[in-house]
Amino acid sequence: MKPTYIKGDYTKSPAFNNGTRLVYGTSGLGGVWGKVDQTDSIDALLFAFENGISALDTAPSYANAEYYVGLAIREWTGTKPFVSTKIGRLKGKDAFETKLDYTTDVMKRSLDNSLKTLGLTTIDLLFLHEPQHEPYSPASAEWLAKTWWPRTKEIIDKYQPDVLWFDFYLDRPEFAPYHKKLAAYYYNSGLKRGKNVVLQTKNLHYESYKPGTHMLDLERSKMDSLRTDYWQTDTSIGKTSWFYTKNWIPKSADNLVADLVDIVSENGCLLLNIGPRKDGIIPDDQKKTLLDIGAWLKVNGEAIYGSKYYEVYGEGPTKTETGHLSEDKNKGFTQQDIRFTTNNDALYASVLKTPTKDIKIKYLNKSKLNIKSIQLLGYDGTIEFEQSINGITIKLPKEVDLKYAWVFKIIPQQ
Repeated sequence: MKPTYIKGDYTKSPAFNNGTRLVYGTSGLGGVWGKVDQTDSIDALLFAFENGISALDTAPSYANAEYYVGLAIREWTGTKPFVSTKIGRLKGKDAFETKLDYTTDVMKRSLDNSLKTLGLTTIDLLFLHEPQHEPYSPASAEWLAKTWWPRTKEIIDKYQPDVLWFDFYLDRPEFAPYHKKLAAYYYNSGLKRGKNVVLQTKNLHYESYKPGTHMLDLERSKMDSLRTDYWQTDTSIGKTSWFYTKNWIPKSADNLVADLVDIVSENGCLLLNIGPRKDGIIPDDQKKTLLDIGAWLKVNGEAIYGSKYYEVYGEGPTKTETGHLSEDKNKGFTQQDIRFTTNNDALYASVLKTPTKDIKIKYLNKSKLNIKSIQLLGYDGTIEFEQSINGITIKLPKEVDLKYAWVFKIIPQQ
């Protein structure tokens, strides 16, 4: 969709020497979010040049980005790209360390250092980095009214998103006057086009939206109890990164399947991020994990797809840590950790860790329900069980060729 405020060829910009309007931001490839490989970063830049990206944005605070950009420009034999950099914010140890200095001498020295590092005699566009606004300090009422709100409405009107997802910062007091206004505007836009739209926010430190008015999103974290309002975990297939890096540490399919079942049992859904290479290819280790999860779902999908939560989410000794970015504090599940879901007339009891002995489920005693039959999904043999006032005991079946969580389909007596 062509932006209405751009006249003529909207794919090119006179400000960028009539090059592409697409600007390559270099903070990630500089290593500001984690360790990167120098060769990979330079290759990524050259790949961008070869495919028509002719404008770059960098900064001293982007770790080694200026250095890598300089090396790539020296190696590149085509037309020099349009380069912008910044002054005011200085290099820190990582993305979260902020060093600001707007004195004349320091800014001049910063620019001289950038020119030297980039191997250039001039900078095409120079920004003042984060001027007059301390990190994490409140956004101004003027900016919210004149920039943030019109821009947000434009996104809704022009692109008609089915999901409007906000990362952190919407959940801050200065945004409070816009919370109801935003929800009303977005939900009404969905009604006008006959769509059930979803507003997702995180409610970090400040409750932007009450239960039932939005979909709560938890970043790299989960619930520790059943929530009757639908919610979501967003996490990555990588333990330490959202994007592809050489030092990528992948999560196992075993753990991700257990997390998926745990989340669904508490009325949530899982949004799983992957990190493709620069050419769009999904690396083999991530591909294997995804295919392994898919194979598990092919056998056990009826306990997940279209399922609903039970009267309790499950039972077991393992405690789930709560709060955004808390997943690395969690311990592994055991075979005593059971999770429940329902679908049609069946109750599904998932054992989150592959069992090695008889399975005991305390909650499903005779006072809760009388069991007609139990089936282990993906297993053709008969399942033997005993039910009493103390729960049910399922005898460990022999010669089971199943991976990851086991799912027992329980049919109650009518």
